[in-house]
Amino acid sequence: MIRELGPPDLCHIVKIHSSNRSEPDIGSYHHVLGVDTSSSATLAAYINSLQYSLNDTPGWFGSNNSWKITSGTYCSYNAFSNVDLRVQVKIPGGVDAYVVTAQGERKEATEQMWKECYISAMLRAILYADPTTYNVTGLRRVTPVSNPREETRFMEAVVEQFWHGWALGSNAETQ
Repeated sequence: MIRELGPPDLCHIVKIHSSNRSEPDIGSYHHVLGVDTSSSATLAAYINSLQYSLNDTPGWFGSNNSWKITSGTYCSYNAFSNVDLRVQVKIPGGVDAYVVTAQGERKEATEQMWKECYISAMLRAILYADPTTYNVTGLRRVTPVSNPREETRFMEAVVEQFWHGWALGSNAETQ
């Protein structure tokens, strides 16, 4: 049994009302399962995609598209290294990716940390896939593996990381 894969990813976005610039910026949070966390580019793409989903999802502040996203921060827990990987996106332009340790130190994300974060996020999406047994307010589920190419990519990453699986906290008898 896996002891701790961490919570679902957390996304914070800042929106402004495009028709009334005198209103203050509004921030909102939502949890996410299933987003590809293998690079800052994929996470920036997710935050950018939210602008288009404002029109699709009435729960975002009504059915009219009078809101515009100006920035966002995506946080994902890397269960292997016990760090948070964060990507801050400013719209338009600007992406900043870094790691925050348990002690609150800010460090640069390595390629290995990105791989570990990707596997951690995918395992969480699989573990928490059933909405009847795992339901969190404000949780957005994205299909983690939607085609055979993504499945192959995920399996190759898991095979590569297999011998580091002990870091996820399985007991000695299960290992």
